[in-house]
Amino acid sequence: MRVAVVRLGTDERVARIDGGSPKMLPFRTVPEALASAGSISGLESIEGADVPMHLALDFAPLLPMSARVFCIGHNYRGHIEEMGREIPDRPTVFSKFGTSLLGSNDDLCLSSASTMWDWEIELAVVLGAGAPAIEQPRDAGRAIAGFAVSNDVTARDLQRQSSQWFLAKSFDAVTPLGPFLVTTDEVGDGSGLELTCTVDGEVMQRGSTSDLVFSPAELVFYLSRHTRLIPGDVILTGTPSGVGAGRSPEVYLDAGQTLHSEITGLGSCSNRCVEAS
Repeated sequence: MRVAVVRLGTDERVARIDGGSPKMLPFRTVPEALASAGSISGLESIEGADVPMHLALDFAPLLPMSARVFCIGHNYRGHIEEMGREIPDRPTVFSKFGTSLLGSNDDLCLSSASTMWDWEIELAVVLGAGAPAIEQPRDAGRAIAGFAVSNDVTARDLQRQSSQWFLAKSFDAVTPLGPFLVTTDEVGDGSGLELTCTVDGEVMQRGSTSDLVFSPAELVFYLSRHTRLIPGDVILTGTPSGVGAGRSPEVYLDAGQTLHSEITGLGSCSNRCVEAS
């Protein structure tokens, strides 16, 4: 099953994609839908309304501005190597505001506060069930509703100014998330998925989730030991090698360019970079 959030005029609604045909559900957000249905599988039994045939789907961010976004750094072996770091023995965790999220085809707003905007394609994990202190790593996968495409676009100059990465990651409208939440019955546990990031058609990153140091289930288990996870939480699991900061000379995004992020089986985000107003 695939779940999306689509815009209908000024309204937003959760949609269930049944065999390519979208059904509009009576919910405005994915967390609201999960809470009402009790689980991601519960959405299958909720009757939905057909989208009028003349309307093209306009995807909103998969999760609302109130979403809790957990981010993982240094989680692909290739990226760790290109940045000259050591393989960590536990996940590197930081967070960002949900206001940084944007839809899969929305404009990506580059603030003039940075001149070093870098791409970081990431597999996003969406929680479908609460996860208070999971006892065994093997049980963590049950809390995962599914996966989505994201790109943790980062202001590298701000990131380098501090040991804390929050500000460099939390600008408004810099983090594509979508277009779908694809459930685990379609893509399994998220292993072996190919990630590709291009800028104006040029491949910048190509990697596989088989290169992850900590798997999605391991990350859910680790985070649950430190904080109560709730339905609708999202975990950005890290990025493979090929970031702009890892190149010589370094390369960064400019207004007018198109950032394309694609993961096997999950779809893609294609976002035009614009100067933030």
